[in-house]
Amino acid sequence: MGKRMNIALYISMFENEFSYAVCEGAFLGAKEIDANLFILPAGIKDAVYDDYDANCYRYQYNTLYSLTKTHGFDAIIIEYGSITSFLNEKEKRKFLKSLGHNTPIILLAGEEKGYSSVAINNKAGLEEVIVHLIEHHKCTKIGFVSGPIETNQDARERLDVYTQTMDMHGLECTDDWVVYGNFSEFCEEEVETLLERHPDVEAIVCANDQMAIGVYNVLEKHGLVPGKDVLVTGFDNSPAAMLLEPHLTTVKADIKELAYRAMMECAKVVDKNEVKAYVDSKILTHSSCGCGTNINYEAEGEAMAKEIRRGNVEQVASKVFDRYFNFFFESEHTIEMRQAVKDYFLYFFGLVNEDGVLDINEEEFIGVYNRFFKTYEDGYIDLNNFLNLSFTMQECMDRILTREKDRLLLSRFMTNVNQNLMSAMMTKKIANDEKSKIFEIVLTNITRDMLQFSGEEKKKYYTVIEKLRRMEAESGYLFEYDEGIVHKDGEKWQPPETINLKAYYNRNRMFLYDDNEKKVDFNNMFTQAYIPSDRRFNMLVTPLYSGETQYGMMFIETDLDKYRYASQLACQISVSMEVLDMIKKQNALKLELEESLAQSVANNKILDEISKSDPLTGIYNRRGFLDRVKTVMEAEVYQGRKALVVYADMDNLKIINDEFGHDDGDFALKTIGKAIAQSFRQSDVVARMGGDEFAAFALIAEDNFGDVIKDRIRTYLREMNSSSDKPYLVNISIGTYEFVIGKETNIDQILNKADAELYKEKKSKNKVLYKEGYKKS
Repeated sequence: MGKRMNIALYISMFENEFSYAVCEGAFLGAKEIDANLFILPAGIKDAVYDDYDANCYRYQYNTLYSLTKTHGFDAIIIEYGSITSFLNEKEKRKFLKSLGHNTPIILLAGEEKGYSSVAINNKAGLEEVIVHLIEHHKCTKIGFVSGPIETNQDARERLDVYTQTMDMHGLECTDDWVVYGNFSEFCEEEVETLLERHPDVEAIVCANDQMAIGVYNVLEKHGLVPGKDVLVTGFDNSPAAMLLEPHLTTVKADIKELAYRAMMECAKVVDKNEVKAYVDSKILTHSSCGCGTNINYEAEGEAMAKEIRRGNVEQVASKVFDRYFNFFFESEHTIEMRQAVKDYFLYFFGLVNEDGVLDINEEEFIGVYNRFFKTYEDGYIDLNNFLNLSFTMQECMDRILTREKDRLLLSRFMTNVNQNLMSAMMTKKIANDEKSKIFEIVLTNITRDMLQFSGEEKKKYYTVIEKLRRMEAESGYLFEYDEGIVHKDGEKWQPPETINLKAYYNRNRMFLYDDNEKKVDFNNMFTQAYIPSDRRFNMLVTPLYSGETQYGMMFIETDLDKYRYASQLACQISVSMEVLDMIKKQNALKLELEESLAQSVANNKILDEISKSDPLTGIYNRRGFLDRVKTVMEAEVYQGRKALVVYADMDNLKIINDEFGHDDGDFALKTIGKAIAQSFRQSDVVARMGGDEFAAFALIAEDNFGDVIKDRIRTYLREMNSSSDKPYLVNISIGTYEFVIGKETNIDQILNKADAELYKEKKSKNKVLYKEGYKKS
């Protein structure tokens, strides 16, 4: 298998519905192509916000664009349409140029010459909506709420579709029938203008769903009901479409598909191929266009039943997939999903025989239905679409069944299984709500806890990393600049050459660093050994800033639904950094006076750490081992506890040194150290006692635990030897001794007893050095 790709995804902001859907699609695509994904909420370039006071420092997120020039990314995907929505054409070209040309770029929801892109085919779906209003609902007076056409390509294309479709039907669409919003719900003033010009407007078509929210608000102020007094449609099929009452008729231009498709094209752009791809769009009717309060299940069920009776089950399943499921693009995984839908259709409609009699096993049916439900859980169909499809299939089956008792039986089964699934989802939601409350409490304590340990670098960051763990992050990383960097709006951001890794957490392993102990090259932040290499990941990258000052960066590997906490988390950490920076400056004079003493203490601490660790293996040395074990054994809380001591001796070290050289000898010793360390818990004590001898100490809860440890160590070494290209085997002899800690227990005597067991094993074993087939020269 080749090297796993690292892909950067630049989004406008994770609080935005569009960006959230982009992330959902990118997560699915990254999983399918087995790529690492870095999500960077770099913000909208040169944005002008309605609420300036609340957003006046959002420009700080723009500093993330500087990371396009760092090493480690194989491809970059940019939410181009949203990010550049406030830029004119010249500014867009300047922005793209600023990103550099070292890494291939894919533009999302926008196109530019010389760049790969994945965009929405606006024409098909929007034209279908307008034709639906004209032909089905007999509308002739249709207004249009456009997006910002000066800066957004989608806005221009959608406006063109509106005017062309209206012209094609001979309907008026002069400039006074169009108003211009900014793709947000804050377009009420523009909608008011449209109503003033045309109080007899019959329908309002919106260039996206968010602006439809503004239309609903204005209609309510005027006492008008959407879908009844004025028909309303949107575009994008965002969650807002189903949250609005009545539900919004919209265009399904699947944003998840947009990002998913971009992920699937990354390999092509990495190979220097330019990609121009489009995601199709189509109408989704709901109540806001006057089509009624629900989908016509009876009509759809009847149409489906006709096809089923003709034996066209697979063809119906394929059409259903195209209509209800989120993806148009055929990839390996979506082909599997399409087959899963066909299999379910074949099973479901295979429950009825030629005479229209139902033959169903409830337990089997529940199992099959639950597996089909995973298409929703995996993100390939929306819940509303899943339930609509379920109801339509039941309506279809009612027409195929000939006996009323079978219809009632199927209805009972379907009702029970849907109720059980809804109940399970509600239980899950309640559990998630409880977690959310815990997360909120955790977040509120960050500043307090960091300030509590303001003078203790490791403890200060330990409190943050521990909270990341409690918030179920798979991994988390905190970086800090040497000092805060003032960055004002409008100024060019100049990143520093280095940044300090202060702490990180990776699957229950925590690492903490003092001061500038772990300095990282800024341009190589994403290529360091601390980045997980044993698995694929999705990593959120966000700046740490307060006001005009940047303090560092944070990486979090967590589920997408927890991203909403990321800005709060970053804010809490940043404010704490700001306060700690102020305290640091206020205490500068005092620290100067105490500098000599503090330096001496720091040096002694470093020397003490060095004197207790083995430089070759990174574990304790003899002194560190004895000090740590004696501390544990003398503690009152551990008196009477069972403990285990392991003493181990490497086989054939001298022969390896003599025949293969001391570098191979060091390799073998480091391998032994790693094997023993990974066989114990992080709280246990592992050491190289000198030469080729190793020791370990652990508190245990069961007898004969030494055998378990031996098996772990030997399994690790066996797997390492199997995968290693070395011609020799790395092996050890092991002695173990279990005892009960007491006031009179002497660790040296215990080690001697373990050493005696080691000697017995060493004397009795056949020490094989060379791998099979190796011929000594």
